[in-house]
Amino acid sequence: MSSRPFRFGVDLVEPPPAAEWRAKCRRAEALGYDVLAVPDHLGMPARWPPRTR
Repeated sequence: MSSRPFRFGVDLVEPPPAAEWRAKCRRAEALGYDVLAVPDHLGMPARWPPRTR
């Protein structure tokens, strides 16, 4: 059995303005999320999050 803690992440899909990016990233961090995933092609969803459900 692993002793590593379970980590949670959030996925940002659409590219908002820069100030909104900062606010969303800071909010995710304040809420305790460990991972922030963004697609490598803006405007398209990242491929792996739907596969983890």
